[in-house]
Amino acid sequence: MEKYIFVFAIFTFCTIVIATLSVIAMKEEPKITNPCTMDDYLKIMTSYISHKGVIKFEAELSENCRNQKPNPEEIKNFRKSLINIINSCNSIKSDVRKTIREPIMTLFTSVDPDPKHNEVTERTLKNWGYFLPSINLVMFTNDTRIAKQSRDHGWSVLPVVKVGVEGLPVLKAMFQQVIQNFSTHYYGYANGDILLTETLLESLSTARKHFNRDENVMLTGRRINVPHLTNKELVSYQYMEKVAKERGKLFVISSEDYFITTKHFAWQNIPDFVIGRPAYDNWLVAHARCNNIKVIDTTNTILAIHQTTDKGDKTGHAHSNANYNDELLVSIQAPRNYVKGFITCPEWYSFENLCGNVEIAKRLTIPPACAC
Repeated sequence: MEKYIFVFAIFTFCTIVIATLSVIAMKEEPKITNPCTMDDYLKIMTSYISHKGVIKFEAELSENCRNQKPNPEEIKNFRKSLINIINSCNSIKSDVRKTIREPIMTLFTSVDPDPKHNEVTERTLKNWGYFLPSINLVMFTNDTRIAKQSRDHGWSVLPVVKVGVEGLPVLKAMFQQVIQNFSTHYYGYANGDILLTETLLESLSTARKHFNRDENVMLTGRRINVPHLTNKELVSYQYMEKVAKERGKLFVISSEDYFITTKHFAWQNIPDFVIGRPAYDNWLVAHARCNNIKVIDTTNTILAIHQTTDKGDKTGHAHSNANYNDELLVSIQAPRNYVKGFITCPEWYSFENLCGNVEIAKRLTIPPACAC
């Protein structure tokens, strides 16, 4: 029922434009002292839908709108469109897990073994564990405690074989290891303090259907920062969505916290970026876009919740070696066009249609600064 309320609310908003154009198209009328406002249109449409069409549209008009008679043909078109969308949304939606007969992705991360981070790590291990067996889960660690903790939640464990500054894992080496050890359609990395919901599976399933199996694809997106999450707030995906909406804040467009690719992505050509430090995220997106890899901004359909602690939302910038990845690019004389990798640049994006199903489309416009 909540889904239909959402559908009707979105559809109502869209019909405001139709109603407005209809009024403009009418023959010239005497000057109206109290013209309809946008809020009036919204209330009229909402009331009409709430009454399920029992009351005629004209009877729903507010006092301000009584002198602006709607075009009967537009009302007819509106009713027809409404019926079509209801019929479409009433079609049975299959459980996405039932459509995934083998793991669709291998998802991995690596975490700081410091016991101070244990609560955050434990939440991530448990949260991602709900995706088993639809997604393979891998923890990269050389710490025996983290390894045991991960296995207890059903995760696989692989050793960190290549490190950079302060022993931080090299991202491309981890991708290469999981591609070598697991056979799935997608391979993904997400920061170890990110929590996810079942919207991840829906987005992956849609992307797999939308693009040819042999196409080189990357999915990435922004996170929502939620401070001081409690275990009670993580009891269900629905409650997590509610908490994110009420207390969360979408992070800046220059930050991406997860990267999902196919096996066709040429990780061997990527610099030895370390995780947990800035710059590599924008560089990866820019590199992919400018090398004809289809990059999809999945911010709208993958809810990635960042467990914000007292350290804030930019912990990677607080280290003395925060510029490690940027300096690495300088040392190998690689381009550093980070703006081209902002989340506003990918040519593709995912969205929920009026029925709440995930779809993928091409952006109509891309900011000039994104040009390769």
